[in-house]
Amino acid sequence: VFNTPIRSMADVDTLDTFDPTKVDYIGKTIRLLTSGMLDVPLIGFCGAPFTIASYLSEGVPTKNYNKTRGMLIGAPNVWSALMTKLADMSIAYLSMQAKAGANALQIFDSWVG
Repeated sequence: VFNTPIRSMADVDTLDTFDPTKVDYIGKTIRLLTSGMLDVPLIGFCGAPFTIASYLSEGVPTKNYNKTRGMLIGAPNVWSALMTKLADMSIAYLSMQAKAGANALQIFDSWVG
């Protein structure tokens, strides 16, 4: 649940870019795990931009995705800006995981269908 859903260009502009130092514990955990699991691969992951954008635009759990569909159709420029920002964040987050030692990366896109 998001108290302030992302539904306008002004909302998209409020999103910070990804800063790996804010989640340095994830990289540390990956390094710790991979140093002790020499024969076991570690899979890093993130939510896919579409799924994250849907969570952000809906604000609450939904079965019909009205806000997501509404933004796709009614405000494609906002949707595109949100997707671009989230894709950039996903790339940075996954890159951080790979640099920390994740052997494979998975992108979960549970809302795309």
